[in-house]
Amino acid sequence: MSSSVVCLQVGQCGIQLGSSLLETVAEEQSQVNAGGELSETFFRKQRFVASDSYTMKGVVEKTLARSVLVDMEPKVIASTVRNDSPLFGVDPRSCFAKQSGSGNNWARGFFDYGSSYGDDILDKVRREVEKCDMFRGFLVMQSLAGGTGSGLGARVAQLLKDDFQSNFLVNHCVWPYESGEVIVQNYNTLLTLSHLHECSDGIIVTENESLLQTCQRRLDIPRPTFHDLNKVAAKALASVLI
Repeated sequence: MSSSVVCLQVGQCGIQLGSSLLETVAEEQSQVNAGGELSETFFRKQRFVASDSYTMKGVVEKTLARSVLVDMEPKVIASTVRNDSPLFGVDPRSCFAKQSGSGNNWARGFFDYGSSYGDDILDKVRREVEKCDMFRGFLVMQSLAGGTGSGLGARVAQLLKDDFQSNFLVNHCVWPYESGEVIVQNYNTLLTLSHLHECSDGIIVTENESLLQTCQRRLDIPRPTFHDLNKVAAKALASVLI
């Protein structure tokens, strides 16, 4: 029986990068393990009652990621749930989304949304943890620039450490571009790291500039997309975790 890790993907960056990471891990494990089975560390089996066009019902078993998706806008989560990987899916019941967004405002994410929705997010986390036979800890994926990933992500990390003190908490943070579009990104970064320093057992930082240079210089991709950047970051992180 292998120990399990629950991934929290917070904000647009955290959701997209987390999906790339889980896809990378799933591809690696499906090639190595007999029968293409995915390990219980990041994935679990879930049974559903399905019906076809003739209303014939049956039980279908599906592989789902051990993850909780959190964002203050529904678009990215809806796209992630809808575009299932061939190897695994995302449980819609483990997703938390609102309509307002954070507007790159760290204080709104940390204080307003953290206070208003912190308990609701923890409820989804607890339900996911209860599905683990041997739970070890959390991997939180977030950006340091925006309001949701940085502000709400930092608050969620605090809540997790308070609620699961005996389990490890690792944060993977994406460092913003030096000349980013978010004018307050330097403040968001400092505020987030100052709070994570108090509660996280480990902080892994990935620089956007390094990802861009890797795509352009090593992979010959002159204009890399977010998908290209996330794929490079996911492979690097997977090499540490697997």
